[in-house]
Amino acid sequence: AEDDVSTSFDSLLAGSNRFEALLKWFLQYAPFKRDIKVIQARFGSAVASYFIFYRFVFVLTAALGAVLIAFGTLHVVEMSKSTSNPLRFIVSNSFLPKIMLFSSYHYNENVMYSAMISIG
Repeated sequence: AEDDVSTSFDSLLAGSNRFEALLKWFLQYAPFKRDIKVIQARFGSAVASYFIFYRFVFVLTAALGAVLIAFGTLHVVEMSKSTSNPLRFIVSNSFLPKIMLFSSYHYNENVMYSAMISIG
């Protein structure tokens, strides 16, 4: 079913069902697609299923990494806006940047913090 997909990225912008177009585009350009087909032809579907799971873990890790980098950057930008010297949080004479020395915990987050600790 992955071979029959012929959707370009431009169809994402002009379409009624964007989720289906995005899914078709991802299936067409999935990472490790050719490699998994070669492995499946040589070693069978049982071995290929491991690599399909590995592809899922790889894509999930990449997506979560992108989200973490985006929110981490946003956090640093917001912290630097709240001070008179924006570089104070980033530049340091020590081994670690000063941003690692400051906690992002605020006192108005105590209920949420306690709930996350009790759940985890």
